[in-house]
Amino acid sequence: ERQMAFIPDLEHEAAVYKRLQPIQGVNVPIFLGAINLRLINKIYYSNHRMYIVHMTF
Repeated sequence: ERQMAFIPDLEHEAAVYKRLQPIQGVNVPIFLGAINLRLINKIYYSNHRMYIVHMTF
């Protein structure tokens, strides 16, 4: 069974950045987006024995 750790946290982070959009680049870092790699049939494996299925930029 795969553990989907941190995905809810990354989705929450994306929602927070969406609310902060007017001040991005001034008071907070610029959020470029998030991607669910499963939707494009891409899954990456890290050196920490974890599958990466969601990324935030």
